Amino acid sequence: GSKCDGGVAIGGDCLWFNEELKNWDDAVLACASRGQSLASPVDPVAVLEYAYRTYGNFYSGFWLGGSDVATEGTWVWQSGEPLGDRFPWDSKDFHDEPNNSNGNENCLEIRVAENRYNDIRCHDVKGYICEG
Repeated sequence: GSKCDGGVAIGGDCLWFNEELKNWDDAVLACASRGQSLASPVDPVAVLEYAYRTYGNFYSGFWLGGSDVATEGTWVWQSGEPLGDRFPWDSKDFHDEPNNSNGNENCLEIRVAENRYNDIRCHDVKGYICEG
């Protein structure tokens, strides 16, 4: 079989969507236990479209591997690679993400039901997307 058996191939990445609810740190560990990491998709727009189409009623949302825990306002993947200026943060309306609401929103989620990316508190529990 292909190297993406059981996963979903999107934009050259092989992704596993997990609906088990965990906080961000525990999601990192869960992916690592499978020899994977939290997702850092090369095509975040396609990943968002797939998540919305496939999990549109999954209101908890999904973690990805992005955070600005190390340096507020500097968003990086687990690898240390920056998300970059072209990352499709939701800025279509009043949300204007990432907004660091309450001063402690340091982890990246897909708000599936709203079809957008968002910064949120890392201790919230969500589904998570592994990449491997």
